[in-house]
Amino acid sequence: GSGFEAPPPASVLAPPLAMALAALADGSQAVVAAPEPSDVAENRLVAQMAVALATRGAELRWRLWSAQLEAASARSEAARLEYQVSAQARELDDLRHQHAALGQQVREFIPPVSVMCRIRPVESYPKAMSDKTAVTVDCQEITVEDSAGRSRKFCSDRVLDGGVCQADVIGIAAPWVESVSRGEAACVLAYGATGSGKTYTLHGAHGSAECAGGVGGIAHHALRRLIEGPGGGAVRLSIVEVYCDQLRDLLGVPVDGAAPPPLQCSRRDPQGRMVLDCAEVEVTGFAAAEEVLERGYAARAMDATLCNERSSRSHVVLTARPVAGPGQLALVDLAGSENISRSGADDCGKLLREAKAINRSLTALADVVEALAKRQGFVPYRNSKLTLLLEEILGQAKILLLAHVSPFAADAPNTAHTLQFAGRVRSVDFGAQMLRKDQEQRLKSEHQRALESNRRLEAQLDQARKEAADTERERREQKQQLARLSEQLREQQRELSKEKELRSRLEAAGRGAPAQGA
Repeated sequence: GSGFEAPPPASVLAPPLAMALAALADGSQAVVAAPEPSDVAENRLVAQMAVALATRGAELRWRLWSAQLEAASARSEAARLEYQVSAQARELDDLRHQHAALGQQVREFIPPVSVMCRIRPVESYPKAMSDKTAVTVDCQEITVEDSAGRSRKFCSDRVLDGGVCQADVIGIAAPWVESVSRGEAACVLAYGATGSGKTYTLHGAHGSAECAGGVGGIAHHALRRLIEGPGGGAVRLSIVEVYCDQLRDLLGVPVDGAAPPPLQCSRRDPQGRMVLDCAEVEVTGFAAAEEVLERGYAARAMDATLCNERSSRSHVVLTARPVAGPGQLALVDLAGSENISRSGADDCGKLLREAKAINRSLTALADVVEALAKRQGFVPYRNSKLTLLLEEILGQAKILLLAHVSPFAADAPNTAHTLQFAGRVRSVDFGAQMLRKDQEQRLKSEHQRALESNRRLEAQLDQARKEAADTERERREQKQQLARLSEQLREQQRELSKEKELRSRLEAAGRGAPAQGA
């Protein structure tokens, strides 16, 4: 009713002004020194700043509490994802153990000796050849018709006809390579007449690590698997050839710049195995292994005959031993068995000597394989340098014989001879063959299901790891934000403390003013 503006609350004014207002309200006549207008404005500013600081502090405390709540939620989610990742990792380990067990069962059902026949595709021969074919296939049975119209039938464990490409052959030989990566021994032998494709199967196209279709030979696949595949690592390589019943080191320094250095096979280790002083190269990468392979094959004895312009005149044995394990793989590229009248070797003393040595060593090899399969007490390793070289690997390895034949009628005698050799190796009854065939499909199905489940779990595990990584990143960001908010809150608290101190000084100054007036 006095026409004056309503005063601000006494709690936000300086003490002298508050006392004056209280006195007026009570009707007191006491004289109070009124503060200067500047003091009132300053008090009002201090009050406003205090309210703003309190509001800001409350807001920061709310944001801090929200960030702490989000961080706790993130930690809970991270713990849940970590538990999920751990559970999936355990399940993946279990599946890997199951996969290893199934792989072991499959390997156990690989017979001691397997014989497969590969028929060279007709289109792979020069176009000038227009001879009719004389080989027909019915499942595992091969019929060869000679020039007189007489037919002979042979059997093998599997027939790889002209429609089977190089990649398919590599896949067929993969179980033998896989067994080596698990510490076992395996031996793959390529056998057949000259020009039937043995070297192509093992080594790929001549002069290149990759064939026309971009796929190398079994040797390239095996080395890549042993070095770069699961559980792979460094591998020691040696390449030895048997030429005219003489051992030669294809990775050694050539004698007089020409022939590879000869090797002696008279030494034996404490276990009675032959010891060769051949060069052994340790490689840690596939490119280095490929270079060693090319260098060894380039030093091999080759010559031209009437049947093949690049006829192999020696057997070559590539041995790969993983450095970190006891496994061993032998890839044996056998020289082609020869009909010396057809190859023209009977007109040349050198070729004739080589052909006779090749045929004798192949006969000795068949005798050794048969004796091992029958578990005979005496195995005639000493009948040939080739069998002496293969003594260790043949005594403990699973053997895969790839018999190579030509489809043409002109080559029917050589084809029949090759299949007869393969039949001699295959003719031994190893027992449990029918059981293996009955169980093989079931094991393969279980193995395939385990692989698919393994792949699904790995995908889920990768996804869970990504989610855990994202959650961890968000948690770190929230933690950083929490740290920033805490620092801002501390800064505001320091400012508020300064303002309180200023206000205390102002109040002290206001109390000192009446004393001076008195």
